[in-house]
Amino acid sequence: MNCLILCLLVACNSDTHTDDQGLWAVDYVGEPGTYLQLGPTGDPLLEPNLIIRMEETTWTLRQGMGWASAEELAEFDIDTSQGLKVGDDVLLPERLVEGQSSDGVEITAIGDAEVYYGIFPDTVTVDVQSGRWAGEQIFAAGVGLIYVTFDGESWEMVYYL
Repeated sequence: MNCLILCLLVACNSDTHTDDQGLWAVDYVGEPGTYLQLGPTGDPLLEPNLIIRMEETTWTLRQGMGWASAEELAEFDIDTSQGLKVGDDVLLPERLVEGQSSDGVEITAIGDAEVYYGIFPDTVTVDVQSGRWAGEQIFAAGVGLIYVTFDGESWEMVYYL
């Protein structure tokens, strides 16, 4: 019963910004200094993992079981001034309205989403049309990416630090 109450409190306590033009992408980008560890979709505990380190102006992607020993895959400059642009690819437009398409990104769902790590009550699901990030991405408010498609492979969150 306590878990149910806690889950309801978390679901109702949303600090996201919204107005008549939709939600704001800045609430879904995640915090600088965060590490996201994602496992392959369907078998998320299979090794190696995709690890994303999110900083103020860059995201670094590595593949392995720990940051120090993982192989670097890519480093991207990010721009959050008008949504989220990672390298040359727009992952989130500035305003988030379900069904809207902009800059090669379609917002396919707003609501809850479940990945290996757990259920997130406040998410935005997008379909990126092209580039290295082509495919489905799911962003959770205050966390960032919880489901990633990168270079044609899909990953879901298993750990967050």
